[in-house]
Amino acid sequence: MEHRYKRRSRWRPLPLVGLLTGALVVALYGVGLLDRTTVSAAPNTGAQLLSSGDGQKAAAGGAAPQVSADGRYAVFQSGADLSALTPLYSRSEGNNQRVYARDLRTGAVTLLSDPSVDATAPQLSADGRVVTYRASASGDGLPTRSSTVVVDRDVDGRKTFDQAGNVKAYDLDDAPGTTASSFPSLCADDCGPRISDDGTKVVRPSILSGVSPYLEVTAAEGRTEPTTTVLGNVVNFDGMVSPAYNGFEANDEDYTVTVGTRSLLRGREKEDLTGRPVLENTAPDSTPPAFTLGGKTCETDGKCRVEVTFHPSTACAGSSSRVFFGRLRTSGATPAGQTTVGLVARCRGPISAPWCPSGPNPTQQQMAALPLRLGSVLRGSDERRGNVVPVGGVLPGSPFIAVVPVKATGEFTFSADDCSAIRLVDPGPQVRARAANLTGGTELEPILAGGSGVVEGALYLLIAPEPEADGTPARGTAHDGPQIHTARLSVNSGGTSQFPPNGLSIALQVERRVIEMRKDTASTPGFVPGPAAVVNVADTGGTGGTTIVDAVQPGLSGDGKTLLFARPVLPETPPDESAVLRASLADDTAGPATVVAGGDGDAVTAPAVSRDGTTVAFVRGPRTASTARPAQIVVADAQGKNPRIVSTNADGTPGDGDSARPALSPDGRVVGFSSKAPNLGTAAGTTAPRLFVRALSGDDTLTAVASLGAGEGPAASFDAHGSRAFFTSGDPLTESDTNTADDAYAQSLPGRLTVTPAGLDFGVYDRPSAAGIGLPLSLTNAGPGTVTIDAVTPPAPFRAQSTCTGRTLAAGETCVTVVSFTPTSAGTYEGALEVRGSSGPPRAQQTARTTLRAEVGPAPAPPPTATDTPPPPPPTTTTSPTPSPGPPPDPSPSPPPSPGAPVLGSLSVVPSVAHPGRVTRVHGRGFTPNSTVSLTWGTTGPTRPVTVTSSGEFTAYVPVGRAATPTLGTITAADAQGRLLAYVQFLVEKPSMEPSLIGREDGGS
Repeated sequence: MEHRYKRRSRWRPLPLVGLLTGALVVALYGVGLLDRTTVSAAPNTGAQLLSSGDGQKAAAGGAAPQVSADGRYAVFQSGADLSALTPLYSRSEGNNQRVYARDLRTGAVTLLSDPSVDATAPQLSADGRVVTYRASASGDGLPTRSSTVVVDRDVDGRKTFDQAGNVKAYDLDDAPGTTASSFPSLCADDCGPRISDDGTKVVRPSILSGVSPYLEVTAAEGRTEPTTTVLGNVVNFDGMVSPAYNGFEANDEDYTVTVGTRSLLRGREKEDLTGRPVLENTAPDSTPPAFTLGGKTCETDGKCRVEVTFHPSTACAGSSSRVFFGRLRTSGATPAGQTTVGLVARCRGPISAPWCPSGPNPTQQQMAALPLRLGSVLRGSDERRGNVVPVGGVLPGSPFIAVVPVKATGEFTFSADDCSAIRLVDPGPQVRARAANLTGGTELEPILAGGSGVVEGALYLLIAPEPEADGTPARGTAHDGPQIHTARLSVNSGGTSQFPPNGLSIALQVERRVIEMRKDTASTPGFVPGPAAVVNVADTGGTGGTTIVDAVQPGLSGDGKTLLFARPVLPETPPDESAVLRASLADDTAGPATVVAGGDGDAVTAPAVSRDGTTVAFVRGPRTASTARPAQIVVADAQGKNPRIVSTNADGTPGDGDSARPALSPDGRVVGFSSKAPNLGTAAGTTAPRLFVRALSGDDTLTAVASLGAGEGPAASFDAHGSRAFFTSGDPLTESDTNTADDAYAQSLPGRLTVTPAGLDFGVYDRPSAAGIGLPLSLTNAGPGTVTIDAVTPPAPFRAQSTCTGRTLAAGETCVTVVSFTPTSAGTYEGALEVRGSSGPPRAQQTARTTLRAEVGPAPAPPPTATDTPPPPPPTTTTSPTPSPGPPPDPSPSPPPSPGAPVLGSLSVVPSVAHPGRVTRVHGRGFTPNSTVSLTWGTTGPTRPVTVTSSGEFTAYVPVGRAATPTLGTITAADAQGRLLAYVQFLVEKPSMEPSLIGREDGGS
């Protein structure tokens, strides 16, 4: 693959368009607030500088770091020429942004992008093998060329990345099966691609447009070489010939215009990008057609031409209409190929009302709620060609009013190819007053069809295109996508006019914001991109079909099954249009999207989704910026239910500054976002937002990580459990960072160890006994990083039966340990159990404690005799007595309920004295019917799953391990989440020396 781009003189971060700077009133949202939170500052220890070369220590400047789910590989972009492996491209000087990959285990760095172009917004698969990024360049006045590149770092599947000859790059714009009229370079809001965990699906934002930015369109009268640029992509036939200033006559000869095209793509100037031209006679219908198409020819320099002929003899004599419209479409083989040119020709004589298939105009009150746009007149060097008023890009379903000031003399008539898309209206006094702010402060009267005389006022054009009626897109295409509409304001002039007598043409270019998907079609190792498919589709409203809905800011789940996107809106458009939608992705298609959030008058943007698609996050705020209502981060389930504001401080108050750019860890346990809110921990008046991270379960600790550098898209990337955050920061988080630029960092996040309940009370025993009791204690990581349980230490005579030691807990995870007490001696027993843990490098130590208490009464005295002497009273307090094995205990009941660890059943064992090398029969009752319960012997196992019957009981057999001396054994029952359900304690005999039992150790104690 060879990129042919113009190198830019300086890289600038892609603009963040539509970043919400508004605010939030909680009562309007109707979502719950996370409370019981604390805000803590993440220590700088554990930060790793990513944006430096292989073997280099000094920071070189970098941005947009992303990490693989296993935490081993990271990608980032940098404008520096870093020392790196170069299996694809040679190193090169210059300041274009490059995409690098770093092996976090070995430190090796690889250059993955062409250094002659800007490479930004990298993403990578879960194993780090497949990397995708956006490549773009511009220069010499040519349009910006942007594409999506996919790099396979291990084509042959050798399990070794970045080996020369085994790395390949694919430009998706050059892949087969393109979507017609798709132009990713026109995207302006979070344009980076997204990739699934397995590296088989890539989605990217794009634009469907009726006019290609890569084709120059020209026209000329007759069959001569076309040299004059077509204004507004409209060809006025009656304006190109002098006798037809006021329209053609039926006895006029056929009139031909030659339309030319030329490629503007650098390196492809000699290619034909137009494909086979297609002519559409739009409205009204005429038989034979008003316009016909001639053959296409191309020259060796890449210039192509096609002849379009208007037939006055049939059009002007055979139809009651006096204005005819058409469209000339190209259908090139590449996404840069399609351009639609509007055609308009007028017959002389009275002009009837425009052909319009839709209903009446909206009321003036309805139009008063629409946004306004000032239309400008394009004047050609040859006035015979008339003037064109382009009204810019338009989204279907987002109407507005274009205001065009004009001054003219004559009688005015108006026609349109579809007046449901372009209508000449009187919008009413409210709109005229608002329009005065756009036109210099003077309120202009509307110019309407049928008026005459000297008129100075404005054309008020209601622009309201809708998707075409046949809105079911074929696979890989978009039939309801790009459109161009044309309208004509004609003047039957009796005197001079401020614009040519052939009138004004209005060009309406309808665009669609879409998400494209490419899927790997290779059945063997190596990425082979399949056809493109537009995947932002929704139901057509009960008709059984689907249609394209506009989409930006894609969020792709790691499993590749869920796509989230935001529906874009124009400024001041009606409030019910902003939404976040969710679509289910199949192999190469998408199911109809459903609304996750929106429709409440606020703007919802920037969706993020967890790996399995069950948790979503997005920004919610006012449509117009307001310091009184800052934008907030909301987290909800896959259907948008149970929404919660997570950009809150310790007392649950939402941030008093804007929050944006949400990111979720792959497992959905951790959310990160940027914020300028002072009450969250950001200094008032600061210009840079900070990265905040919090766990979504447990005791939600909000952690302030560092200031964030410039960028778009999610604020951070997380490894599988959210234990490390990858982000861009201007803060010097390591000693190696001595520059003043933004750099790419990885930061270990702290976890926080908690135990519940705060105290365990074993109650009062009226006498000593060998029958012990166990109570569950929950060890929980409040997050957002991980915590490793290093030790669980109870005071004697209490004991802890636990498999938690050595286990690493992700944010929100809980491990249950059983604390037991056997009342073998009288006394009052009190103490504190200590749990020690460590979090992240450099393994910062943490300690959590819970109090323990039990009270045992004296043993009953034997009946007195005449010679007996009363024994002394028993001690009242013993801090650490030595328990005696005593007689074999009776089956122990389950412990009483404890917060966070429900006890749902009871256990009994037979025999009550276990024999090493044999099995113990365990009977359970009172459990959830038909559930699965895990039985664990002792602290280390073995663990055996059993299935509960429909009556809530089960019987199982557990092998008994060997012990050097008589000791107490335990069996615990837990559910699939590791929650303790029941506990039993019994005596294990000292092993006998019977020959039949020697060497039969098949269990642990």
